[in-house]
Amino acid sequence: MRKYNEQTLKSVIDEFLERGSIKEPYMQSAIERAWKKMMGPVIGKYTEEVKFSKGKLTIKIISASLRQELWTSREKLQTQLNEMIGSELIRKIVIR
Repeated sequence: MRKYNEQTLKSVIDEFLERGSIKEPYMQSAIERAWKKMMGPVIGKYTEEVKFSKGKLTIKIISASLRQELWTSREKLQTQLNEMIGSELIRKIVIR
């Protein structure tokens, strides 16, 4: 008789990511995609860099006025990005 270990696909993928050293690059890629999707092509062309490390998301914007506008909205951006990636990984956003 077979014994089945039933798990959701999400839990299996999460477990796989936790075990290997793939989680950080995977989340970097997921966050970059979420940023591009959320901001669209107009703001995307002013985004020079999106970098995630240890809970901190650093976004480099080449327009001073846009940088200021995004800086004032960073808590809202953090909430929306975390919702899009399905995890509360982003604990801080730095706009440069």
